[in-house]
Amino acid sequence: MKNFVKAMDRNASGFAYLKQKFSSISEAKIEEGIFVGPQIRELQQDGNFQNSLNEVEAAAWNSFRKVCKIFLGSVKVENYRDIVNDLLLSYKALGCNMSLKIHFLHSHLDFFPDNLGAVRDEHGERFHQDISSMEKRYQAPPDLRRKKSTSNLLSKIKANTKLPINTVLEIPPPTRLISRNPAWVADENVDLKEEWRNRWSNLAIANKDLVEDPNTKPPGYNLPRRTWSTLNRIRTSTGRCNYLLNKWNMSPDQNCDCGQIQTMHHILRDCPRRFFQGTLGDIHRCTEEALEWIRHLDIPL
Repeated sequence: MKNFVKAMDRNASGFAYLKQKFSSISEAKIEEGIFVGPQIRELQQDGNFQNSLNEVEAAAWNSFRKVCKIFLGSVKVENYRDIVNDLLLSYKALGCNMSLKIHFLHSHLDFFPDNLGAVRDEHGERFHQDISSMEKRYQAPPDLRRKKSTSNLLSKIKANTKLPINTVLEIPPPTRLISRNPAWVADENVDLKEEWRNRWSNLAIANKDLVEDPNTKPPGYNLPRRTWSTLNRIRTSTGRCNYLLNKWNMSPDQNCDCGQIQTMHHILRDCPRRFFQGTLGDIHRCTEEALEWIRHLDIPL
């Protein structure tokens, strides 16, 4: 949907109809094609929108609707490859950019299960989270990613000597406020991964030593969502144990059923009814014993 709206003619009747129909949405969001599921389904059933499109836009819109109905839903027809290919061709004719999700339709069609409508919401959410992670070039904190982007921008500018801004960069104006960090004082040679490693090593957080390199995905990232969530709550020592639930005014009692205060550490190491016989490192590395222990926990963390 995003790619379709971004490629629409801004001066044509189709885009004008979008702004009129969704007048409560900001124009910036409409231009970026940011619509939620109910709005997309409402638009698919709106014949007036179909009539407001030009020939190329209408062909791409019809292909999109068809793919949603007989490929991305509960039914996958035998000629689904031809239908998906029609969508890709019509999007190309419209001038849509090749996003990562469209790339999956183009090159990894077998990735999709036979019945997408039967996939649970949490799996769909997990898929979009994975796609979002893949679309990010860097996994460092936002301020470090901005620093790296500024560094790349400065390098491109200085490589093109014809740009007028180079005269400003050669003799930059004085900085008036200490709190300001204009682009021309940025470091051109930023090693993002190394800076993220250095920052991680200086953080004061629980179980930090479990992660040797913050630039790599932690073990278990491809586990089912519930197991993955429990795993990370144990890693960070922050979960739905009675001690924290009582602290958050969500439970009247902070004790475990064994009689001791039920912290995350207590569940993992001290509780006689459910302690883990391995180490926290085994939990982090997602050994078979650790995963089996997590799956059989009788309390939801």
